[in-house]
Amino acid sequence: MTGRTIVLLAFLWLASLGGTGYLAGWYFGQGEYPEGTIVSTLRSGVLDEDREILVHLPAGYADEPGRRYPVIYVLDGSSQDVHTASTSALMARLGLMPPLIVVGIPNVSGEGRQRDYTPPTMA
Repeated sequence: MTGRTIVLLAFLWLASLGGTGYLAGWYFGQGEYPEGTIVSTLRSGVLDEDREILVHLPAGYADEPGRRYPVIYVLDGSSQDVHTASTSALMARLGLMPPLIVVGIPNVSGEGRQRDYTPPTMA
């Protein structure tokens, strides 16, 4: 492993700790999502329910309204989106990847999670 790889891994680990702090605060009702996060609801006709989505915008998003960004969709959004967004933002600042939009899709319930993640052909 090169020195640069070790430094990158250390930065990613630290970024994940920062995301975990946001997650813990949100989960226990003691905090808010990081700046640049849009919490919205979409209606699913297929599932016949409203689904929350969490959109994390990259730094400088408002400065370039016509710019296109890659998008990562994160399942288990309410527990995985914040650290994914903070890690990708760090990697973009380091020039290791382009800035991107992270969309978190939270689970609705235990039964809903099984429905959403189990292929229809499985019993």
